[in-house]
Amino acid sequence: MKALAIDTSSDVLSVAVCRQDELLTFHEQRPRLHAQQALGIVNDLLDQSGTSLQELDGIVCGHGPGSFTGIRIGIGITHGLALGADLGVLGISSLAAMAKATADKHGHDRVVAAFDARMGEVYIGTYADGFLRDSERVCNPESFSWPEGQWLAAGAGFATYPSLAHRAKRVIPDAAPCATSALRLAAKMLSTGGSRWGDPADLQPVYLRDQVTHQKSVG
Repeated sequence: MKALAIDTSSDVLSVAVCRQDELLTFHEQRPRLHAQQALGIVNDLLDQSGTSLQELDGIVCGHGPGSFTGIRIGIGITHGLALGADLGVLGISSLAAMAKATADKHGHDRVVAAFDARMGEVYIGTYADGFLRDSERVCNPESFSWPEGQWLAAGAGFATYPSLAHRAKRVIPDAAPCATSALRLAAKMLSTGGSRWGDPADLQPVYLRDQVTHQKSVG
């Protein structure tokens, strides 16, 4: 698979380019700099890989949940690149990409992933090897019921609400969505026929919270 992946839903700017067996990545904390730097990093990685946009099979985008502003930046960049190069796109849950990265790094495939959603809430979901086991939701931390068994707790939601991790096997509060992990999830979804490259116009943000009118106060 030849593909580009972008996730800008957190403070981490994560970009990856996969060309057959070659993988080039950028994954760094860049709070409030995504809009200024993401496109340049995409172009740098494509240049380093010797790949043009037109040679790609498609673009994978972390479509949220997460920062309202960050999600819109990533989707906007994906729309522009895909439309300009006539490419299909595939949206990947940013929580799932974080869970997959955590599972791969720590060798434990069951992960509860959570972002701070502000307003006293978290975006949260449970995953096995990056794939959803229960519905992603936005909720009050006290209302979340832990699944049975041993689970890792990944993401900034556990830094903001430490008591949320009371049943966790281990807490990784600095975990973040990873473009490389998004590519791995996309490759598996495409190979099993569970998903296919789609029209860029159909790629939409996944906010989870209905009150999107509060974007400026929570993004």
